[in-house]
Amino acid sequence: METINPNNPVYISYAWNDYNHPGYEHLEDGVNILCDLLRSNGIEYARDKENLCPYRGNIIQAEAEIGKADVVIVVLSEKYLHSLHCMYEWCLISKKGNVDTRVFLITVGDLPFKEKYAEYKKKYKEELKKLKRLPKSESDMGILYEIQYIDPLASIYLYTRNFNRGKKCQINDGHYNHFEDVIVPLKKYVQELMNNKEMPKKIENLEKLIKELREKNEKLQQELEAKEHPMCSDGGFIVKGVQFKMVFIHIACRSVIGNQHFPKQEITIEDYYIGETAVTQELWKALGMKMKKQLKEGCNYPIGNISWNDANAFVEKLNDNDEIKKSLPSGYRFCLPNEIEWVYAASDGYKNLYSGTNNFSELKKYAHFGINKTTIPVNEKSPNNFNLYNMTGNVYEWCETSFGKEKGLHGGNCNSGEKFCRNTHCEKVKPEKCDETYGLRLVMRKIR
Repeated sequence: METINPNNPVYISYAWNDYNHPGYEHLEDGVNILCDLLRSNGIEYARDKENLCPYRGNIIQAEAEIGKADVVIVVLSEKYLHSLHCMYEWCLISKKGNVDTRVFLITVGDLPFKEKYAEYKKKYKEELKKLKRLPKSESDMGILYEIQYIDPLASIYLYTRNFNRGKKCQINDGHYNHFEDVIVPLKKYVQELMNNKEMPKKIENLEKLIKELREKNEKLQQELEAKEHPMCSDGGFIVKGVQFKMVFIHIACRSVIGNQHFPKQEITIEDYYIGETAVTQELWKALGMKMKKQLKEGCNYPIGNISWNDANAFVEKLNDNDEIKKSLPSGYRFCLPNEIEWVYAASDGYKNLYSGTNNFSELKKYAHFGINKTTIPVNEKSPNNFNLYNMTGNVYEWCETSFGKEKGLHGGNCNSGEKFCRNTHCEKVKPEKCDETYGLRLVMRKIR
């Protein structure tokens, strides 16, 4: 039969048989029947003689296991009350708390606790005196000394006096009366306990499932959106043998809640594509554009030393290219990004102050900035969550947004400080101005 409490057994605390003392001959038989009933009801149990064998030679450790159990059946007999080990066991059981709910009681015979309390107390004190005379080097004696500072007898008496869980189950001369009065409420309690223990795990699993479903839904939404905007293989374009890739940006939520870096706002732009990297020198030259002096020359290095006018001329030339016309989705054109498009892509959807991270201490993983005299290849650092490279640092990137007679540059460059690396920072310069650290990144959007 499948157990209702796997790996969380009900522990049985009792004094073992002692055939030298009348009245205890049938105790072990009663506990055997109790174990059979627990097993037949699907309740896993632990009993010292059967289940705590690994602790042989260290009875204190076995008693500690019983003491910290969530559910305990106490078989209360006069021998139990005379045993210092049983008293220590009770101390540990009561120390965990919730005795009224987690302890189930079986008494052996009509235990005259109230009438014989003084006698039990006297016997208990005598045993303590004997214990104190034993050598302190014995393995378990030091721990047993703890019970002299509390009164387990008084605790047990109080518990039995207030016991209100129906009839107390009894073992009398081999007759096992009312065992069901323990088994029925015990099984109900164990089931409730296991349900409560499993609830946090169930909630955790449910939250995990919800997260997975949300991620799948978002991915599916992006795939559906991408299908509406066909692209050549892998988002890539080829111009005169030079390949460059555009990344689809889906506006997942149009209402920005706002935080310490970005204001609360409504996003008015539509889904778009943006260059995976800044425009390279190789692509710039492939379209026949003149290249001025660069901080570092190389096919995979960003184009620099260009004005906004130069960048805009490049975009127009790209749109007029026959190869591009054939592969561009209907209604789409290449452009310079507007400020909202650039900031949204760089900040992972208005989440991060820098591209890839909110922490300046982590920025070197994603950006080439600080005191550098030259640029690096466009995809050398790690990408942000949109899989875009070096949107912070390396070269500034022109945007189409106008500020009066000036245009905006975003992202900072290879020798920018922290302030200029922020996604919210914008340099406003005249459109004819050139600088070795001025570059561009393409956007592809639907023209309405």
